[in-house]
Amino acid sequence: MSLEETIATHLRQRGWHLALAETTTGGIMAVRLVRLAGSSAYFDRSIVAYSKEAKLQSLGVDPGVFERHGSVSIETACAMAEGLHRLTQADMVLAGTGIVWKAVHKGFCGAVRRIIGARHEGGQGRDIDNRPAATGDHPRVGPHV
Repeated sequence: MSLEETIATHLRQRGWHLALAETTTGGIMAVRLVRLAGSSAYFDRSIVAYSKEAKLQSLGVDPGVFERHGSVSIETACAMAEGLHRLTQADMVLAGTGIVWKAVHKGFCGAVRRIIGARHEGGQGRDIDNRPAATGDHPRVGPHV
């Protein structure tokens, strides 16, 4: 089973809808998920916000986040995820800036690093090398979703 089939299966089983905010992936995450038959059962939308202006306008990221933390940071990814969460009724939102991804599920923001190939096993986020995935030191970052 492919990664996108696994994600689709888990979303369908829970009755969840997913929304994405992508930057450097340029929409490829959405493409991989919507190319599967029946994706409307679990996929809500994707916003590709590559530029700083797009993140500000489309996702409502506070300009101070860029000034304090830069474009590729846990804080920026969380601001993107939280902005998209405010715009959609999706149950789960993923946002990525470069190597940093954030997940928001009904208001909870958790860091997800190296999201491509990541697995969720026994409540513990695992990276592509089957090691526990790092959560960073941001105060809003908790266990992986």
